[in-house]
Amino acid sequence: MLLTGCVATHNPRPQDTKFKESERNWLEIYHQELIICIENQDIEGYHFFIQEIVSEKRRLERLQRKK
Repeated sequence: MLLTGCVATHNPRPQDTKFKESERNWLEIYHQELIICIENQDIEGYHFFIQEIVSEKRRLERLQRKK
């Protein structure tokens, strides 16, 4: 019998992951979540992420107008 596994050699912490807010693509994130909701037939999640997509598109349009 052969058993294998995977082990983290250090204890990762939330501060180990650094995000640059300016480089986050919320539309892409929401789109991926929407696909997951469709695959899982999650109607509530679908409606939530559709609203988030609309809100993010409006936010981006407002930013564009300010430039």
